[in-house]
Amino acid sequence: MTQERNVRNSDPAKVYEAHEWLEKFYHHILLYSKGGEHAKEYLNNRGIHESTIKKFRIGFSLLKSDVTFQFLKNKGFNYSTLAENKVLRRLNNGKLSNMLRNRIVFPIRDYQNRTVAFGGRSIDKDNKVKYINSEESIIFKKQDNLFGFPQAMEDIESLGYAILLEGYFDVLKAYQNGVKNVVASLGTALTTNQALLLKNITDNIVIAYDGDGAGMDNSFRSASILDSIGCHVRIAHLEEEQDPDEYISAYGCDTFMSEIISKANNVKLSLVDYKKQNYDLTHATDRFDYAEEVLKGVFKGYKKGDEQVLKKLEEILDVSFSSIQQEIAKHTKEAYK
Repeated sequence: MTQERNVRNSDPAKVYEAHEWLEKFYHHILLYSKGGEHAKEYLNNRGIHESTIKKFRIGFSLLKSDVTFQFLKNKGFNYSTLAENKVLRRLNNGKLSNMLRNRIVFPIRDYQNRTVAFGGRSIDKDNKVKYINSEESIIFKKQDNLFGFPQAMEDIESLGYAILLEGYFDVLKAYQNGVKNVVASLGTALTTNQALLLKNITDNIVIAYDGDGAGMDNSFRSASILDSIGCHVRIAHLEEEQDPDEYISAYGCDTFMSEIISKANNVKLSLVDYKKQNYDLTHATDRFDYAEEVLKGVFKGYKKGDEQVLKKLEEILDVSFSSIQQEIAKHTKEAYK
């Protein structure tokens, strides 16, 4: 009982220290060891430069967990303490495991620029679980952190807006091409705490998630959270289901900024355009279903400044502006003026 109590009351400073040592260890393996050559080649093939690898302290964890265990032991860390604080994983059979083994490692830093967790990308093509994050711990709550946040803070403040992306590689590719006001939400839907983290330095957010259906649906969910805390949100749309990493690789970052980010629409205009692709508007039934779905989105949080959205609906549906106004009034109990 005494040993368990000591473990559970472990000093968070030791957990931070363990993450700092692991970050150095994995980074060294990637850049300077034979064991990291395959991972380094993978990053090079993805277009990630060595300067970006160094800036974000990207690393690689070897397949054999024993190497990591011995490194941590040599630095004076206790295995039980590390397992209790989710630095290592204890399996059901009682054995310890390094969940990041055989993965490229992305350090996740908090707003104070302390490494609190890691993301891992498998380089085994047969591994169906491509990405994982560290388990939550005394120093890490996924809902409170954004990948790339400390690196982006200065540029977000100076430019006056943030670009919210989905993945590690989206952030890395944009950053190394000069777009540095970029962050990602750790592969999950944006949380209120993540949104508040952004709002601390800017009210203006452009969401540029993947261009597929899941990415766009996630864009609207994230926009709703950002809107609820008072942010001004625009949504960018990438055609042909590309993600920002792929788009920048194909067309360059200047085109990404001029054709994707600069042309991002407010949330309701984006909804009107995006939902249109799900319906055949030459058919009366589809026109009705489309109108019903879109108008529900327009009614939600309807404001006087939404005239542009209503004009867009008028154009698409060939329904008079006054008829749309009447629908708005009926649903909001307040006539549009």
